[in-house]
Amino acid sequence: MAALSMVAGASGAVTNIKTTVLIPITEGVEAARKAAGLTYRPPRA
Repeated sequence: MAALSMVAGASGAVTNIKTTVLIPITEGVEAARKAAGLTYRPPRA
């Protein structure tokens, strides 16, 4: 879920996000690695 959140946020489709740190940095780094391999296409208006 963290990886998907990163991808959606990086796409610019989601602009108003508030986050709270709930995972250790090592898991955050792993999520970023997974996010690098994902693509996200926002819904069309």
